Amino acid sequence: MSAARVVASLPALARSDGWAATKKNRAFTIVHGDGQVDVSIVEQHKVGHLIFYFAVCPACGHMARDLVERDGKLGCRSCLRVLHPDQALSGSKWNRLVVRPARQLARIDERLQRRDLDRNHRRRLRRRRQRLLRQVEEELAQRQLDVVAKLAAIGFPLYGAG
Repeated sequence: MSAARVVASLPALARSDGWAATKKNRAFTIVHGDGQVDVSIVEQHKVGHLIFYFAVCPACGHMARDLVERDGKLGCRSCLRVLHPDQALSGSKWNRLVVRPARQLARIDERLQRRDLDRNHRRRLRRRRQRLLRQVEEELAQRQLDVVAKLAAIGFPLYGAG
């Protein structure tokens, strides 16, 4: 099996210049392989003033935010059995307390670069970033202390410690 790549992402499409026309037509076209695939857009959730749009998977008909290509086939993550990168991580303590928060930090940093965030949203993101950063730093410091203690227990010479 080859690695999957995202071919169409509705959140990215919604931030593009042509979104108004795409939303009006309720469809867009993907050039795939030798031909073209027409993909419909449906409006699914309304939360307050927000409206969430999804693409209809050309392979299985499910609603999806992203369409991916894998082994020459176009579809959603569900029908092509593609895991989200965070789902592919094991449930180990290291992944839970260090890797996932570090990935969240990277996503928050990307979002903070955007100009269209209002002041409160930016403030909440900064606060979340600080909490995650503190969590990762505390876990790394604790692990460093554990390693030093284990090395000292087996008589390994530690230079610069103490």
